[in-house]
Amino acid sequence: MNGKIAIALLSTLLLGIGSCGAGEPISDPSGLVEVPDLGETPESGKETPRCYYVSTTGDDSASGTEDEPLRTINCALGRVAPGDTVLVRGGSYHEFVRPTVSGERGRVITLAACPGETVKIDGTGLEISGWLRALVRVEVDYMTFENLHVCHAVNAAPNSDPEGFYICGSARGITLRGCKVYDIRNTSLQNSSEDWRSAHAILVVGTDDNRPIRDLLIDGCEVFDICSGTSESVTIAGNVDGFTV
Repeated sequence: MNGKIAIALLSTLLLGIGSCGAGEPISDPSGLVEVPDLGETPESGKETPRCYYVSTTGDDSASGTEDEPLRTINCALGRVAPGDTVLVRGGSYHEFVRPTVSGERGRVITLAACPGETVKIDGTGLEISGWLRALVRVEVDYMTFENLHVCHAVNAAPNSDPEGFYICGSARGITLRGCKVYDIRNTSLQNSSEDWRSAHAILVVGTDDNRPIRDLLIDGCEVFDICSGTSESVTIAGNVDGFTV
């Protein structure tokens, strides 16, 4: 499905992510994760892409290599550069993931589960309150999220909106590949006409009037066990110019 602006009304959908450390060079990226091919090669003089590792037994003061992994996803994302990869070892990570560094065309930043391992970005124990409270919020450009479970964002309060992925602003070149989004729920009761309850597995809203979201790809993902209230499980809206689901 391609289009300029759309709102997808789906409840269950098969659709098919400084101060911390150094990581290690990627000598054979194809053996780690699938790196998107955007038809360009890195410019000469740019640094060799690096791979940072994250583990539930890691330490955010470590180097970020496979033998000395970091503890949190956000720490790893805070030290990447265009073209780098963050590989996450299996386990549950209870944090709101907030990328702050953009990739570039031909030098995408990739956040992925280690091959064969189950990685959960898990809202259990986090305060899921207010509008647009996403487990993964994306406002950067040229980033791929691969084989991640994004789950357990639950709120029982009216006038709130928990989300799995929230892609907003004018994000370009964002790919969700092979991810599972589930147990995203708003379970409140609507007691008056002024009470709203909402939730989204994947919410994409182009909020920049002058620069649309472009080159969005949602590929091979699964969405299930969503209680979306007055909203839809997957929504693409606002200033969006070109997407593929």
